[in-house]
Amino acid sequence: MKSTSRRPIAFAAVTLLALAIAGSGGTAAQTQVTPEMKAQVKALARACRADFRRLCPGVKRGGGRILACLQDHNSELSSQCRDAMSKASETGALPQ
Repeated sequence: MKSTSRRPIAFAAVTLLALAIAGSGGTAAQTQVTPEMKAQVKALARACRADFRRLCPGVKRGGGRILACLQDHNSELSSQCRDAMSKASETGALPQ
């Protein structure tokens, strides 16, 4: 039997990476997605998973809604999630 415990993290990482591309004003073909960006987005998804579940339980994935919800609750985020968001923004993995 396959484990699906990693699926939410992977899905969130893909969602956030797509948001980063959209936020940069480009498409996947126009925006160079570096391995560092991918790593930052995966780290962000891991660091913010519990915050997302706690603060945004009814938010549907897609369209940047996850990131928007987390940003709306910035003052309530765990320090690890806030740090991961900051680092991802600094490295260009998320829109400023």
